[in-house]
Amino acid sequence: MELSHFKNIPDGLDVVNIGSGPSLHDFDWSAVPEINGYNLAVSPEDFRYDARMIRNYGHHLKTGGVVVIVICPLSFAENEYLYRDSFSEKYVGLLPKKDVDLPEWKYMLYWTVPCILPVKRTVIRYARAVIRRIKRAEVPTGRGRFEAEPVSGVSALVNGWIKDNRYLKDLQDPSQAEYYKDTFGRKRRDLTDVADGCQSQGLFPVLLLPPMSRQLWECMSQEFVRRFVYDNLAEIQAKGIPLLDYMDDGRFQEPGCYDNNGLFLNGSARQQFTRIVWNDIQKIDQRANNYRKGYTAVKTEKNSNTYVLRNGVELPYICFGTGVIWKYTRNPILFLKYNIREMFSSVKHRKWNREFYGNTHINGILENAYASGFRFYDTGRIYGRSEKAIGKQVASKDGVLIATKCSAMDVERRYSPTTVSGNLEQSLKNLRRDKADLLLLHWPEGEHWVEYYAQIVEEYQKGRCRAFGACNMEMEHLKKLEEVGLELPMVIQTEIHPLNTKKEILEYCGRNQIQLMAHTPTGHLGRDTSENKTLQEISERHGKSVVQIVLRWHYQNGVIPVVSCFSKEHMEEDMDILDFSLTDDEMRLIDGMNRDQRLLNARGIDDPNYIYNF
Repeated sequence: MELSHFKNIPDGLDVVNIGSGPSLHDFDWSAVPEINGYNLAVSPEDFRYDARMIRNYGHHLKTGGVVVIVICPLSFAENEYLYRDSFSEKYVGLLPKKDVDLPEWKYMLYWTVPCILPVKRTVIRYARAVIRRIKRAEVPTGRGRFEAEPVSGVSALVNGWIKDNRYLKDLQDPSQAEYYKDTFGRKRRDLTDVADGCQSQGLFPVLLLPPMSRQLWECMSQEFVRRFVYDNLAEIQAKGIPLLDYMDDGRFQEPGCYDNNGLFLNGSARQQFTRIVWNDIQKIDQRANNYRKGYTAVKTEKNSNTYVLRNGVELPYICFGTGVIWKYTRNPILFLKYNIREMFSSVKHRKWNREFYGNTHINGILENAYASGFRFYDTGRIYGRSEKAIGKQVASKDGVLIATKCSAMDVERRYSPTTVSGNLEQSLKNLRRDKADLLLLHWPEGEHWVEYYAQIVEEYQKGRCRAFGACNMEMEHLKKLEEVGLELPMVIQTEIHPLNTKKEILEYCGRNQIQLMAHTPTGHLGRDTSENKTLQEISERHGKSVVQIVLRWHYQNGVIPVVSCFSKEHMEEDMDILDFSLTDDEMRLIDGMNRDQRLLNARGIDDPNYIYNF
């Protein structure tokens, strides 16, 4: 399939098919015009890569969208050879380099000299065609030439490929089923990864056994089919994933339904089959429907207090942010001068300086936040002693989730570890955890931010964080990640408030199954917000504070606000936003306050005088 097919995948798909050769050739979603379907298959079948294709392209489906996983028993039995490099080549350009099992030199060769692969494939196809002709009972003529006897595509498949293929020649022997079952256990695990990958993105997997002609079906004994095919799928079906079985379907058993190779449906049969599959998906039993609803309920329930990321991790609807606690410097005089100034500022104004109060009361603040109901805490490597305070006060409490951050300012700072992995290790020591719940790139800054983001994704793949994402990204940064082929963030935390609604980012994240978090969620509650007539009127109408109105606005937009307050009264107020709803008109009025006003203008929060990440 052409690369352009995968570069132009539309969003909002209802269904895709993926899997073996029949998946690539047997589906024509244009035959079902009432839905948005797309062919995501690459032949021949390799479940190892199907899982990676879903991970990289699954975001094009709607939440709850259907993924039809096609399992052809012939290629399932034969596909041990698919682990060779020659069958990884076709994923060059379709998947990021890290997801293609090729030596780096070979990947770069195919990537930089794109004409090599088409030429190689043409030569291989030609050689195979010559071999097939030789094998098909050719007879000499009086003039010394060879002419093939007429033979149907199905007969050629049965008498040639199957009989001469060392992986397929024993399909009539039930005793070989156990051999296949053990030998191809790895493929069963790969298939399970495909199904699990669908579930983690909120998609609905359906297993499908494609139709076979009568002659092809009879190549396999029924005992072999039972022990090899159905027994292998039983474990996956036990998870509630339905199976659509068309192998012995009388509607598609005549040779005339198949094209010249005898394995794939031809044009009219392909359209008929696609319509039948979609109709059968609509009639799947209640158990499967319950499975589908069970995954999406948390995300769609009107008054849910959690959001589900595309890998299944749940995050609470509100987060408590700590910010910088006790800036640390290797210059003790500077450290003393700064804190004395903050202390005298508090005395002079007869009011606690906010930063000084946070420094001196952080333990009590965190205890009050937990008592008020906060279970999600935000910190970062550059936030000084914030990580240690969270680790000491709340990390061990029931239900607590923690997000921490790392970026160039941490990796490149003197005295700090020089890798994301090293910084995460220090964060985990501070937090007294063996893994983070959420690891974020703090700022997309400097020349190497893409590299640091890639390292964060690697930490996720190694299991050192349950989810990953990035902070303060704009559309230009997201497009850059798409260009280099890195997996998009599961979470983006950025500045969002009624004066800066970030609608483009919000819509992008909705299309790509990215959870948004909002720092500075009330715009520091400046006069433009607190004294805004629209917000005040909505506040009076609902009997809620302006802050609660703004937080509810975030909630109904599906955004997790990161709040920072020191008063227990305010903490309880921030949590209390689930007992009312804003109308569509009220939501539009708040959206209309937007003026793209950015309150945090710095490209990072670095200060050369301080070593925040001590």
